[in-house]
Amino acid sequence: KNDIVTASMWLCHERAVIATGAEGDSPTVRIVPVNCRAGRYKPAGVDSSVPTTYFGNGVVGAVVEAESSAALAKMTLAEAAAIVHRSVRELANDSTLFQ
Repeated sequence: KNDIVTASMWLCHERAVIATGAEGDSPTVRIVPVNCRAGRYKPAGVDSSVPTTYFGNGVVGAVVEAESSAALAKMTLAEAAAIVHRSVRELANDSTLFQ
């Protein structure tokens, strides 16, 4: 079972959520694309008590899941932001979101 969401940040008008897996899992990071149309999205497996994340109208979001709490702890905010920014750029339908 995933831990609750442990960190979040705003980046390029996108909301990115970092969620951790169980302690001891392999320390890898997955990018989960989200194409959310003015709705709320919750990563699969996240406890219902965790607040949902709002993405806004018609923008492409991304959820970053760190499969290990240790991996998340070792990742700086700048490193996480770079991963999110790169993945959102690749997923975005409208490149003007990043200008």
